[in-house]
Amino acid sequence: MNEFEQMLAGALAQNADEQYGEFFDADIKHRFSRSYKRQRRKTVLSAEKTRRGVRIPPAEGISIPKMTGIPFKKRVTIISIAIMMAIGVSAGAGASLAVGFKKTEETVIDFTLMVADPQNSPQSIEYVYYLPEIPEGYYLDNVDYDLLFDVQYFYEREDGESSIYFSQHRRQDYISFDNEHIISSEEVMVGDKYGVFMVWERTANLLWDNGDYVLLISGGLTKEEAINLAKSAKVCGIEDFFEKIA
Repeated sequence: MNEFEQMLAGALAQNADEQYGEFFDADIKHRFSRSYKRQRRKTVLSAEKTRRGVRIPPAEGISIPKMTGIPFKKRVTIISIAIMMAIGVSAGAGASLAVGFKKTEETVIDFTLMVADPQNSPQSIEYVYYLPEIPEGYYLDNVDYDLLFDVQYFYEREDGESSIYFSQHRRQDYISFDNEHIISSEEVMVGDKYGVFMVWERTANLLWDNGDYVLLISGGLTKEEAINLAKSAKVCGIEDFFEKIA
């Protein structure tokens, strides 16, 4: 927070008015219910356990300060400024939040990633992405889906020595990864879409945002192989999806 923002925040705080406490209480923050959390967790590659599941995060609250001695019309203007400050809608902050991924949580065990700006995207799986061609020697072993949240494909190599995982997620969700054994992480481009390529000892994960959904490829792949496979992803309707997995 720069000096101007500190001065503005201080001025707003000094103008506290108990009359408006019910409506402009800085301690009141709206959060979505945490009562429903996904319990299903799958081990994609047992050696690394790179995917620890998808969870639905609570919405971050915005604090609106109490004010006194300010005409109503001016209060509306100041409230708007305060909200803009809270969500970072300035020239610099807005640009930094427009694209890419951000960490939402990090521990010694794992960390979570989600898109920096999940707005204006589908609230459920309205159409499905799939891989029309997979590397030679692999076959589709299983498909798991919950059209409220995600679609997951599990490919096994015929000799049983390797696996490839491909999944589609809502942009509002976040995904957890192993933080104990990660070797490297770098930003990449899948065509003109932003992504992250992460490497473990025997596994790599490519996570990218196509603007409507977040897609993930995990397996013993090089960066070039993962990106080429990602570029090959196709889309189909829900009915066609059910026909493909029938």
